[in-house]
Amino acid sequence: MRKLLAFILTAVFLWAGGCLDADKLVEKALSIPGYDPNSMLRKMEFYKKAIRLCPTHAQAHNNLADLYERQGRFPLAIKHYKIAAENAPQNAIPYFSLGDVYLKTGRYQEAERWYKKGLSIDPSDSLTRKRLALLEDFKKGLVKAETIEKLLQQTRGAGEVVSLSFGESLIPFDFNKYNIRPDAEPQLKEIGKALKRMFPKKAIAIEAPSYRIEVAGHTDLRGSDAYNLWLSRKRAEAVVNYLVEKFSLPKQAFIINGYGKRRPLCTQETEACHALNRRVEIRFVPQKEETRGTSAVAYTGSPLKIEAGFFYRRPSGKVVHQLDGASLRSGKDQYFIFFRPAQHCYVYILQKDSTGKVQLLYPKGGNLMARAGKDYWVPGINKAFTLDFNTGREEIYLIVSEKPLKPEEDYLTRAAEIIKTRAVYSIASPKSQASSPSNLLTEIKGKGAFLYKVEFNHI
Repeated sequence: MRKLLAFILTAVFLWAGGCLDADKLVEKALSIPGYDPNSMLRKMEFYKKAIRLCPTHAQAHNNLADLYERQGRFPLAIKHYKIAAENAPQNAIPYFSLGDVYLKTGRYQEAERWYKKGLSIDPSDSLTRKRLALLEDFKKGLVKAETIEKLLQQTRGAGEVVSLSFGESLIPFDFNKYNIRPDAEPQLKEIGKALKRMFPKKAIAIEAPSYRIEVAGHTDLRGSDAYNLWLSRKRAEAVVNYLVEKFSLPKQAFIINGYGKRRPLCTQETEACHALNRRVEIRFVPQKEETRGTSAVAYTGSPLKIEAGFFYRRPSGKVVHQLDGASLRSGKDQYFIFFRPAQHCYVYILQKDSTGKVQLLYPKGGNLMARAGKDYWVPGINKAFTLDFNTGREEIYLIVSEKPLKPEEDYLTRAAEIIKTRAVYSIASPKSQASSPSNLLTEIKGKGAFLYKVEFNHI
């Protein structure tokens, strides 16, 4: 990952027609400060529009890949870094970035290959040389504490999200279990030694360390989403409990997350792919940031917590299903959203279709404060949305903020009306949800303003 302002490719771009307009969109994206979820969403839209106008725009591909990398969406990051490298072959930055992604995800031979390609263009990059040297430790199997410490603390810039993945060969778990096995202890001990040095005794005594370590569990693509989320979190929790107990590390220094099958490194139905996806990830997180779901959380005030559910049902049945990862049909299947905030806050729900069109689903007008403990149904009690005929991948964004958002900052002006083809239908509210939906909901926590994303296929 590189600081975007350092990635200047104007010398190798031949702008003409749409590429001139794409260049202006990239400049607009670069002018947006920060990497909070709302800023990242706006930047992504500019880069995607630039790519539609000029598919060979290397800078737009590189910077879009950088945003995907920050979100942990590594396959998409790799895809766009490679396109940037193809269209700007004499610029080393996409090569270094590919090496970083492959290093983070435990694919060390690929990391070595891309680092060497980048160094053949720019041999002066000292950090890449250091990371390339550290790869030798990974090739030996057990990753030593010194290597872990160096990689977690050496960054290309203040904005880089540093992480390391440990596959099932290093931190194994029994099938459908989350207890720490004896053969996982050698690697966990090395991780513990590294973190012990990163959190000295004086840091252990204080309530909030200057930075935190996210420990995240990941599963393969098989099995239900709900079960995989639970199992992956229990495994991450077991790792943290081991480190806290064995190395007297501060529990408050850790963030525990289970992403289940939502952040795969590959999607092929092969044993090699499944094994790659089953991993424990250690991620460096500055104190001002925390993660939940697929997005970063910006710390600006009081803690926020919200329960949310994204559901759909077929017209022939009363069973309500989880929307994330599902396939819905135009004009037939119905979907709706439920949320319940634990405190007063502002909630915004946006939907983006395969054409890039962003629509505001909630609130319908103005900045309405969501009240603590109140149940909210979108589009309303006993109502649901149906889809238009623009098929493809669709995304729903739930934005939670302690302060009202300005329309010009996050597409709310453009998303002020739900398009007419998204009709509203009545449905029967499931009794289990109407009374106590907690068993079907995702609990989302953060501070300031943060985003949670759900994806589904529109067929």
